Amino acid sequence: RGPVGLADRGAAVRVSLDVTAVPASPAGAGRYVIELTRALAALGEPDLVLVSRRHDGPRWHEYAGPGVGVLPAAPGPRPLRLAWEQLSLPGVIRRLEADVHHGPHYTMPRRSRLPAVVTVHDMTFVDHPEWHERGKAAYFRGAIRAALRSARVIVCVSQATADRLLAFGQPAGQVLVIPHGVDLDRFAPAGDDGMADREMLATLGVSAPYVAFVGTVEPRK
Repeated sequence: RGPVGLADRGAAVRVSLDVTAVPASPAGAGRYVIELTRALAALGEPDLVLVSRRHDGPRWHEYAGPGVGVLPAAPGPRPLRLAWEQLSLPGVIRRLEADVHHGPHYTMPRRSRLPAVVTVHDMTFVDHPEWHERGKAAYFRGAIRAALRSARVIVCVSQATADRLLAFGQPAGQVLVIPHGVDLDRFAPAGDDGMADREMLATLGVSAPYVAFVGTVEPRK
């Protein structure tokens, strides 16, 4: 039996999307995957199947809504999950009859012959391994090399990341720069030349020039 919510594919291209790396409290890359899922679900194409961790199916059904298949198959702990991706995921996506696999967090199943898309968010695993856990940095450097060798398309979220990727290695496939989108439900022009923003900042004692940063507190940020 297929994953719950998986409709007959018809003539649509079926894409398996690996959502196993998104934690319970998602930050940057996790938010990217969630919003990508929602946008593809709203678009209604391609025929999308989410491969999640075993306990994570209900959350992804909620994110994606009806009409998107969810297969809760991967183990939870990171070492087991990464091993599962290489050993078991190729068989999973073969049984799903996927046409394309998207690894939105640097990695892809290296033994699969299915055309793969991989998203590379930054190159800090290569340029600043000291900003990451030692084993994690080594693994993801290898994952980026594997994507260069095997991915049909590598998506970079900025031109700077694409330039650094191309300096690191020669890709077998295409490199596309696709910047992050903007959530227009949360962020939109105020229509008052920024007066409301300035009034809010004044209550906080902030005046120009200033830098506003929203993100996790960690060395690479």
